Amino acid sequence: MRLFITIICLLGIAITNAQNNFKEGYIITNKKDTVYGLINSFDAIKNAKKCIFKKLGDDTEQVYKPGEIHSYRFVNGRYYISKEITIEDTKKMVFLEYLVNGYSDLYYYRNTDNGYYLVEDLNGEIIVLTYKNKIVHENGKEYLIESKRYVGQLKAAFRDCMEVQPKIDNTALSHKSLIRITKDYHNYVCNDEECIVYE
Repeated sequence: MRLFITIICLLGIAITNAQNNFKEGYIITNKKDTVYGLINSFDAIKNAKKCIFKKLGDDTEQVYKPGEIHSYRFVNGRYYISKEITIEDTKKMVFLEYLVNGYSDLYYYRNTDNGYYLVEDLNGEIIVLTYKNKIVHENGKEYLIESKRYVGQLKAAFRDCMEVQPKIDNTALSHKSLIRITKDYHNYVCNDEECIVYE
């Protein structure tokens, strides 16, 4: 019986520790005030939904939803910012992972179904980069057609920079590749501000 109780207690501690992974960070309020403390680090799906924050020296947890604060960031780590986006014809307020802060900004969002890359164009419009495989049946055969729509979307978003256009054709829908092309674009069109990569 004692062994059983000990195992239950240890499991309870392990579950609590798995749910609480507080790391140093800060929130930026909607009034642009910076407040330092500890932030619970979840996976990408939960980080997009909420920020659980504790001020330094205070164990009281405050839960912020997207829109209730401007942004939050882990010290030397991931940075999340409140934005309204439209995914599959549904508008929602989320915390987007901020990947690149430059002449054009790059974000990442993950829900239970998919991961999405988003780029902010010259007009401040947030564009969801899309990629879909489509199966076509023709003459009794099945064909897989790739739809790299995101290539055209990036070319439109970066239309004021001819130097970067050919590079977009070889850009993959991945953190590394999109960060590189967004940074290249910034370096061609902007000389007076540094491009910041948060990832």
